[in-house]
Amino acid sequence: MKIYLSLFFALIISLSYNNVYAQAKKHTKKTIAVTTTDGNIYIGKLLKETKKIIRIKTESAGNLTIKKKKIKSIDFDYIPGSDIAADHESKKGYKDYPSRYFMGTSGYNLKKGEGYYANIGIFFNEFNYGITDYFSAGIGVVPLFLFAGAPSPVWLKTKFSYPVVKNKFNISGGIMAGTIVGYDVDFVVPVMFYAAGTYGSRDNNITLSLNYGYFDAEFSPAIFTVGGKYKITRRTFIMSDNYFILGPDIDFGLISTIGARTLFKGLSLDYGATIPIGQGLDAGLFILPYLGIKVGVGK
Repeated sequence: MKIYLSLFFALIISLSYNNVYAQAKKHTKKTIAVTTTDGNIYIGKLLKETKKIIRIKTESAGNLTIKKKKIKSIDFDYIPGSDIAADHESKKGYKDYPSRYFMGTSGYNLKKGEGYYANIGIFFNEFNYGITDYFSAGIGVVPLFLFAGAPSPVWLKTKFSYPVVKNKFNISGGIMAGTIVGYDVDFVVPVMFYAAGTYGSRDNNITLSLNYGYFDAEFSPAIFTVGGKYKITRRTFIMSDNYFILGPDIDFGLISTIGARTLFKGLSLDYGATIPIGQGLDAGLFILPYLGIKVGVGK
């Protein structure tokens, strides 16, 4: 009887060892994210893990050995473009702001306390700020008043978002309302409503959105947008915005902006070309250069 019990316990120990070994082998060489108790995030290939330490191979610092008592959390299912990846780059001062492409919105939002000032083509100025992780607000102006006090467009906007499947599918919706300051004639405030759905991570994704304008008690024709971006280097993305405008009196059926975004410390640069295509374009195809910058504000 004792022999059978000994064999039984030996079998249990053997199976347990094999299971632990298999799990360790499964995780070894995987890219993981280690968050330490002091708030730092280290991303790299898992080389070794024991009860007391974990060793990873990072791109920038080489091999690192971190004591388990200094670790807050370990993500064995690290996904490039996830919140952890964004936080890792953000701590270095490189922020992407995936809440928008060139001009079009996405299903992602700014995080609480995160904001940026955006300037496009010198005249377009906008500030956006994350009030919560799911709600942000912005204000913008085209300061034509600097030129002999000319009337100047001003607008306010809000955006709600929700992660249906975290880091994979996000939805958002919002309202934008504006006016023209200094315009003598009575001006009806236009309002735009939009909804968007984004499939993919913060780094690589595609977005479909629907936009409706409301002006003088009438809704404008629907504007469908398709936007997306793809990470090609550590801090550069190719990117595109495409506006499909429907309606009998619309000259351009498609306005497409194609280009890239590059991250620098403290700011990001968007650059490319805008190409309007559609009815009434007698002069043929023409291309408008696009240049925009975002400067980080807040955390």
